[in-house]
Amino acid sequence: MNERVQVVVIGAGLAGSAAALALARGGAKVVVLERRSEGELGHLPGGWISGAVVSKLFSNWRQEIPLERRVVEQRLSLLTQDGAVWIDHSDRSEGEKPASVFTMRRDRFDPWMLQKVREAGAELRLGVDVSGVSYNAVVGRTQVVHSTGRIDCTVAVIATGIDALLRPNSRGRPQPHLTGLHETLEGEAGLIDRRFGAKGDRGVVMRFVLGFLGAEERGLGYLATYRNGIGSGVVLQTPPTVDRESRVREVLEQFKGHWVVAPFLRNLEKVGESVQRIPTHFSAGRLYAPGQLFAGDGGGLHGWSGAWTSGWSTALRSGRAAGAAALEAVRTNDGSEARLEAYVTHLREDGVIRDTRRGLRAMNGLWFDHRLHRTYPRAFSDLLHRMMTETGAPKEPIAKAARSVFRAQGVRAIGLLRDANRLGKGA
Repeated sequence: MNERVQVVVIGAGLAGSAAALALARGGAKVVVLERRSEGELGHLPGGWISGAVVSKLFSNWRQEIPLERRVVEQRLSLLTQDGAVWIDHSDRSEGEKPASVFTMRRDRFDPWMLQKVREAGAELRLGVDVSGVSYNAVVGRTQVVHSTGRIDCTVAVIATGIDALLRPNSRGRPQPHLTGLHETLEGEAGLIDRRFGAKGDRGVVMRFVLGFLGAEERGLGYLATYRNGIGSGVVLQTPPTVDRESRVREVLEQFKGHWVVAPFLRNLEKVGESVQRIPTHFSAGRLYAPGQLFAGDGGGLHGWSGAWTSGWSTALRSGRAAGAAALEAVRTNDGSEARLEAYVTHLREDGVIRDTRRGLRAMNGLWFDHRLHRTYPRAFSDLLHRMMTETGAPKEPIAKAARSVFRAQGVRAIGLLRDANRLGKGA
């Protein structure tokens, strides 16, 4: 069956849904193609998202969106096998701020958002495999070939994740990436409130540097509180010869069994899991091609630095920008590369490209650097042990103890200051 519409959105994740929503609201005739079935859409990782971002998509967002908890406490921990150093920031003031962050479960958020896409007028087709996208420069149309036919359109927005099998010149080769494994755990009502000291809709997010891994591995973990459960997960960088999915499962079990983490997870039951691949490279020149726009992870746009920013927020932002650029192309009936270059302008204006590059600098230069994962957890743990332990002997000055500890780990003062500066710029 051959059809003709104005825009085809390939992928019904956050980026694809945001693009389809912007297009449908703008009056474009949109078809969304998603290879997964309705039931498979629930197998997605959770995490946290910016209230400032979703407020640009939905005016009545606090009353409508199925968010979990408003994050009022964020913790960062450097873990070793037998030690832990915590950095804790809490803001339990009354009232929400424009930059409030909320935890979310995508098995709840995504179906709700897809319903909003339908209500806006877009057509959603699930269980459809797309096998190719091509642009015919003679007629100025894009052809999308799928499992039941072909659709001609002005623009195709490709939001298929890091697989990126449809990207120009990719030839299906896997992109460089990190591997993540995420679980959703549930427990009895009130358990999360008691365990984390969070009441009502207030929540906690914890991030962990996994300093107990092997010499060639780097990993980060997290816990995020939901209303009656927890999101738990790890992101792992491993040597290319390792079976990544098997190894990330082993590391997640190590993380959950760590003596610091395990008490938070007692008496919780796993209700879902998902594997995620996170791109580690980005090129603004590969965000668009004649008749095609690449959004979310498919464009390398994730804004994930391992520390502060939320990849889900960036997916929504990039999808919204792709929708705006595609709508301009529809109104001028021009899907040429010159017209679609406006997509990059939208991304720059919203800070998406800046945040992606900043996140990649932090990811590749610090968050997965051997010093953060092996040197600093041990050094800070040893230093605090010296400061907190009572032996009956006079304690040495903190500055002297710090010099001794860091020197023993091979860290000079200038190196410590350099890494602190990189953290500030990258994260």
